Amino acid sequence: MDQQVPQLTVKRAKFIDVAQGRVNRTLKAIKLIAKLNNRRVYSYEDADIQKIREAIVAEADAMATKMLRPTASAGDEFKF
Repeated sequence: MDQQVPQLTVKRAKFIDVAQGRVNRTLKAIKLIAKLNNRRVYSYEDADIQKIREAIVAEADAMATKMLRPTASAGDEFKF
């Protein structure tokens, strides 16, 4: 059991490291999208912004659903 605790700690540290990097890159990408607001350079409609927002929110919702879904239990297995 002693080796199980350090392994969980390593896995947790790896998760934190990878998640922070990915979330920070995602936030940076969203900030870059926000820089499209210069109407002197770009032409867009409110509907375009809504489509972008909906795509981002839908993907964030899909990520949360995937990560929060419990793993399959024995009761979820196929049986005749």
